[in-house]
Amino acid sequence: MFHSPALHSAPRRMPCPVMPKTSEEFWPIFRDLVEAREHFNLARPVLTTLRALISFMDQGCIVFAGNRKICERAEGISQSSLRRHLTALISAGLARRVSSPNGKRYALRTEGLDDLIFGIDLTPMRELADQIADAAEMQRNKQARIRHLRKEMGALLYQCTLVGLSEDQLTSWRRDLRRKLSVNCFEILIAEIKAVLHTLNGSTETAGKTHVSDSQNDCQIDTTKERIKIVIKPGSETDFDLMAKARLFAPEALDLLQNAMNEDLNLTGQVLGKWIGVPASLIERASFSIGAPMTVMSLLLVIQNIDRIRNPAAYFSAMTLSNRREAFLRSMSGPKVGLKH
Repeated sequence: MFHSPALHSAPRRMPCPVMPKTSEEFWPIFRDLVEAREHFNLARPVLTTLRALISFMDQGCIVFAGNRKICERAEGISQSSLRRHLTALISAGLARRVSSPNGKRYALRTEGLDDLIFGIDLTPMRELADQIADAAEMQRNKQARIRHLRKEMGALLYQCTLVGLSEDQLTSWRRDLRRKLSVNCFEILIAEIKAVLHTLNGSTETAGKTHVSDSQNDCQIDTTKERIKIVIKPGSETDFDLMAKARLFAPEALDLLQNAMNEDLNLTGQVLGKWIGVPASLIERASFSIGAPMTVMSLLLVIQNIDRIRNPAAYFSAMTLSNRREAFLRSMSGPKVGLKH
């Protein structure tokens, strides 16, 4: 973290001659800073103010626009918010004040002499460009690791549904899967799920209560509820290439689809829905409304975007049973070919 002395204790700086720098070289730094904002302890509104400051730069690194104009460009923030944001930028070592005798910001231009500018100097931001870039790269790597861990955890939860783990425990883990957690937290959860699976696999193999065939990638699921049975036969008019659609629109969910695939797509949908917490009754309604293939495709799209969806069941319902259904069906329309088995 980068710090400078507190704003109120900083000595008055002498005005600096303007260097011929433009805002163009600050925008790439700003984009890196957006990704690295947590490293510099910057809230998003502070970055909005920084973006407004950069937009005032013509030549030189010192912004001398007045508070009112800066506030207007910073999405209409108050002047008290502007002062807090400037303090945060200075504390993070990204800006500094060049104070005039009367405390105002202005440019003093004299023919034949260097221009003297009093205002907010963003030179420190440019000086820290390499460190900002490194911090942004670290954040990108961290987010990539988190995405990988989410997918790993999701795959483990799918295995949990196959061995009959209690719905209460699955609900808790699914909630954790959607939370914004650190790498360490996800690693702990994954280790916990693996330990439970190891225990359950041992007990189920001994008892012989659950059978999963690795060679056929099918699972035996008993249910007492009636379900709509829509078996898609190759060459039917309602048929389309589900695997091709999945590769195109939900590539990260493809492995789960292959594991859950069954000749009866209603059963496939029930397995996928159980993994993400979509009730069986909701899946049945969707199958009746838009058909089993589209229902499965809807579930795959939810899985593909699970990181950004807080309530998978509500999102699935909106996609398949609300006014958004027609738009979804149009987006999935295309040549109809035999379903691949």
